[in-house]
Amino acid sequence: MPVRDILLALVLATVLGLSFVAIHVGLEEVSPLLLTALRYTFAALPAVFLVRRPDVPWRLLVVYGLCIGVGQFGILFIAIALGMPAGLSSLVIQLQVFFTVLLAFLVFGERPRLWQVAGALVGFTGIAVIATERLEGAVLVPLLLTVLAALFWGLGNTASKRAGRVDMLRFVVWSSLVPPLPLLAASLVFEGPGAIPAALEHITWRGVGAIAFMAYGATLF
Repeated sequence: MPVRDILLALVLATVLGLSFVAIHVGLEEVSPLLLTALRYTFAALPAVFLVRRPDVPWRLLVVYGLCIGVGQFGILFIAIALGMPAGLSSLVIQLQVFFTVLLAFLVFGERPRLWQVAGALVGFTGIAVIATERLEGAVLVPLLLTVLAALFWGLGNTASKRAGRVDMLRFVVWSSLVPPLPLLAASLVFEGPGAIPAALEHITWRGVGAIAFMAYGATLF
């Protein structure tokens, strides 16, 4: 693998790790569903005016947007707000790998090879060992919500696989148009109409920076 690709992979891993810190910071000032809606609002705008829509059916953009934006991150943000440690959630969410393998088998008929299964079992064992050591600070409901978020990540991966070889930046930008409205609706129902005024009243530069990092760093970059 070229050195450039290795360095890029390390940068992406760093950005992904820091995004969980940004989530924790953002949730100190904004309610979880509203925070997720803001993340995708700024991921879509103004980028949607700068890149063309990918050559995929709208239904795939909608499914991907709902699975990743609403399912994965909406539920993940709720889990962290309910007490799931950000560091532990970044680990447990990686169960998406196993859900993705299972869904690929069910939807596409992809059969993992023996060495892939063995590697997955080693990875799962590692996650279980590390998670068990850190579960003292987590309660059951946030943990189960994080596992559910991982399942939605796997479903999103299946949708992107169905889209085929596409420009992923365009795919992510246009699918980011989907989550804000259902997330805002859910915020009004479950967090109340006061969530938006409260966020506007209490948000600081730290909250704004967290949203910007999640939208432009963790989502688009």
